[in-house]
Amino acid sequence: MGCFSRFSGWKLTAVYLTILVSTLTTLLFVTLFVSLFALKSDDEEDAFTNGRDAGDALGQSVLYKGNCDTTAKANLWIHLLINIVSTGILASSNFFMQGLVAPTRAEVDAAHRSGHWLEIGVQSLKNFRFLGWRKVLFWSLFSMSSVPLHLVFNGCVLESKGTNGFTVMIGSEKITQGGWKGLPSITAAFYDTLNYSDRSQGDGNPESLEKLKPINDSFVVNSVNATKGTWFEIDLRTCMDRYNNPEQALTHWRHLMMIIYDYDDIYRNKTVGWKRADVLMNTTNTTDLNVMNPLWTVDTFTRTGRTGEASGNTNQYLSDPQPSYLTYTYSDRFGNTQNGEPYIMNMYGMWVMQGTRNVFDAQSGAIITDPRVFKNKYRVMQVDRCYSEKYEAPCRLSIANSLLLIVCIMCLFKTFLCVLVLKLRVWGNENPLMTPGDAIASFISRPDEETRGMCTLTMEDLRKTAKPTSTRLGETGQNYKWLQGPRQWQNNSPRKFGKAVPRNIWVLSSLLIGCSLIVASVMLSIAIQGQSLSNSKFMHAPQNEDVKDDHLDNLPLISLTMVANTPQLILSICYLAYNGLFTRMLAEFEWSKYSVEFRSLRVTEPRGSQNATYRLQLPYRFSIPLIIISIALHWIYSNCIYVSNYEAYAPGYPYNRTVTVGLQFSSKAILVGLLVSIGVAITPLFLAFVKLPGVMVIAGANSAVISAACHYPSTKLKSLSRATSKLSMRSNEYDSMSARLIGDEEVEELRDVSRRKIKWGRMSMGKSDESSVGHLGFGTEELDIEKPVEGEYYSGVKDVYDEGLRRMRVL
Repeated sequence: MGCFSRFSGWKLTAVYLTILVSTLTTLLFVTLFVSLFALKSDDEEDAFTNGRDAGDALGQSVLYKGNCDTTAKANLWIHLLINIVSTGILASSNFFMQGLVAPTRAEVDAAHRSGHWLEIGVQSLKNFRFLGWRKVLFWSLFSMSSVPLHLVFNGCVLESKGTNGFTVMIGSEKITQGGWKGLPSITAAFYDTLNYSDRSQGDGNPESLEKLKPINDSFVVNSVNATKGTWFEIDLRTCMDRYNNPEQALTHWRHLMMIIYDYDDIYRNKTVGWKRADVLMNTTNTTDLNVMNPLWTVDTFTRTGRTGEASGNTNQYLSDPQPSYLTYTYSDRFGNTQNGEPYIMNMYGMWVMQGTRNVFDAQSGAIITDPRVFKNKYRVMQVDRCYSEKYEAPCRLSIANSLLLIVCIMCLFKTFLCVLVLKLRVWGNENPLMTPGDAIASFISRPDEETRGMCTLTMEDLRKTAKPTSTRLGETGQNYKWLQGPRQWQNNSPRKFGKAVPRNIWVLSSLLIGCSLIVASVMLSIAIQGQSLSNSKFMHAPQNEDVKDDHLDNLPLISLTMVANTPQLILSICYLAYNGLFTRMLAEFEWSKYSVEFRSLRVTEPRGSQNATYRLQLPYRFSIPLIIISIALHWIYSNCIYVSNYEAYAPGYPYNRTVTVGLQFSSKAILVGLLVSIGVAITPLFLAFVKLPGVMVIAGANSAVISAACHYPSTKLKSLSRATSKLSMRSNEYDSMSARLIGDEEVEELRDVSRRKIKWGRMSMGKSDESSVGHLGFGTEELDIEKPVEGEYYSGVKDVYDEGLRRMRVL
């Protein structure tokens, strides 16, 4: 703390935030270097890329590879951490951006002299006109550098969901006892007679001895002791729930063995195997006709874990619950067998295995075999139980190095901007008016002659004024009504939080947030049409639907990520407007409390009874919840539309993987995001109708209103001179006013007042007619500060001083 002891208040906060941003940037660069040079590259040489391009110029590095449940949990926490880090960086940017638009006293005086006003304590683009070009440039660079962070930060870490394909081996009890000696299955003879288009699965003959033997060997070795092995006995219902859902990712299990018996083998003790000569109707060119074989049939199944069209034609049922299309055959006049037109046969549970078309009842376990292939004795078989291989599909978390590089560059750029702002605003000598307390202290210690005589001025008065009018050659003034001179105090207008926000700000913020909510509602309607809420999953899940758009095909990873994170950018823009509404209303709340009790000013560099300010405007009890809400909304939005990455492993050795990268959406997440956004969006509307404390004039962060309320009637007034004020120009009676030549004693007195606890109210009494004019302003505890009285006339120090001189002459 020693090296920062010369800083206080928000300046110290700015230093800490610069350290925070630079530290996070350093950690991000370290992460990038570790990813590039220490972590294993995600080598895609063994992968087939299906559909959209998954390419990344710098490649992807494997952060974690293993259990899918662990991967999903890690992905959840990592993305929550990403949202926290990005929110910290962007909140720091917002802090510096608000600091850049804070005007100095010289800039405020220049605006007042030209008949304009600035806004203090809020982030206002209105101030740009009177700020230096460097501040406007830095503000713009801060803003633009935030855009890439919103678009790519969430995509730096990708979760790849793995799912297993599997081989089904169906046979007798002997197969579990090592009775299979490597012979082709009973149905393989029929499969070999089919042409390629009639074969059930697309990887050629699924019965490859070099692929089946390791599976069988693994079963024989591990099933001896099921508690230590990888194969587990399961009942038929569990078996079907696990393997007969093509749209379900198979992440924890792989190969399947099903034990069957002849239907007439009631006691399950006669079926040891089968001979092809006894089973098959056509044995022409068939080998091993009289060899006993415990393996009935074999087939392979792929599980991508995808739904609907996203799964393509790769996912198939073991037992199809839908009615099946069958093709009848007939003999032409030459005796050749021909295929007829397909027709719907009212038959459910079709099970195609090695080209044979069987019907399988998943409830009873009965198999009705293909009448074209099998003899009548073997037309019905019975499934008794299943064995399932425990195997974890490898899921992974990968770092997209190109995206992380973009984030690092933007964060380094923001760090550089933070240092420049420190040099300009913290180490420089500008002393900007960051808070209303800074402005009050400045205007009390150095009164602004342009606003003298307008102690009843409110933001509403300035809004109602006419357009600028020409006053003399080369000059432009403001023809304000009721601004300078005695005005009767009226407290008819309700003082509520919403009055502190200019009407145009309400309109722009409402349009921005409202239009975003309308777009989100339309997107929800479209999403529900594509996938119902009951079928949707809130998190990243294979069951969620793909975003179907031909223009998105083959887009590189960076482009896909930017499309997916566009809602994040819109959310951040809306959040800035939302935060601005709270900032303005709570600034007015702080201002209003000065009419309730004597309070210390919250300033940048405290003196006397003043308090240091480590924040710019929003109290921590409001800013921290708003930041938490922002983090939560960003996390929810990251589940609405996201980059999906699926790795489907082949059902047989060497288990090659097929990678599918695209965009998915969650109808449920969109609904949750919309409902939470609506709830958050309407909160300022409720706050807007809450009554403000006290009876103070509504400032609305307006520099002219603040200045007009800060004219303290000094007891050490030295002399008077006449001067013209453009801002106060009203009529011949008030076309000129007294400007004091402030002496050293008065300067010291005003500085002393600004450093003590002060309160706003009636400092001198007026009357309901203009025979006696009072004054409203800030005073110390020694003065009898009271509430303004309805109907009394009040004006500035000049009128009070003139009234005192008039009474002295009368005496």
